[in-house]
Amino acid sequence: MEKGNHMLRIYIVRHGETLFNVQNKIQGWCDSPLTEKGIRQAKAVGKGLKMIPFVSCYCSTSERVMDTAQLILEGRDVPIYPTKKLKELNFGSIEGDSEEKLFSLGFEKMAEGFVDLGGETMNMLLKRVMSALEEIRQNTPDGNVLVVSHGGAIITLLSSLDVKVREALMDAANPRGVENCSVSILVDKKGEWVVEEAGNTAYRDCYETEDACE
Repeated sequence: MEKGNHMLRIYIVRHGETLFNVQNKIQGWCDSPLTEKGIRQAKAVGKGLKMIPFVSCYCSTSERVMDTAQLILEGRDVPIYPTKKLKELNFGSIEGDSEEKLFSLGFEKMAEGFVDLGGETMNMLLKRVMSALEEIRQNTPDGNVLVVSHGGAIITLLSSLDVKVREALMDAANPRGVENCSVSILVDKKGEWVVEEAGNTAYRDCYETEDACE
């Protein structure tokens, strides 16, 4: 971005594939390492975003996210600021259980939240993620910022900002979600966050093989 445009653009990336992703386990505040594929995905999206001059990077304090951020920015002099505000939803005592356990609780439980299990509600998650964005806005009013976070956190954020995006991501018949190392873009327009892209995998897919995109 050229100086003088006075626009903040945030590139939000979900972490790469993890062991718990493969094993279909609930992974909120608990952690598991990136798989070999997850490492490749992070390096790939780093190449896909190599022409973006990032001012800074904010990421969740979860190891899978910090590792992804470091792999994306490998060889670049971009400061990384870990923050708990960008962590995934806290599922409480069912962390690490099978996803079947989560599904068995039903949609109502997801909407109600997991406070009774020692976790969070979706509103609590959204509030802290929005707080992180406001912090970024205050620190970097102009430029490109990389944010690395989690699937649930990203979907919750995007869905709150744009009804059409929510319908696309959460469509019961064909839910898109946000894949590992997909890229979503927010633009700050006069104090309002506008979703420019949601769950775009092109930045990653161009470079997932050794051959770069044309």
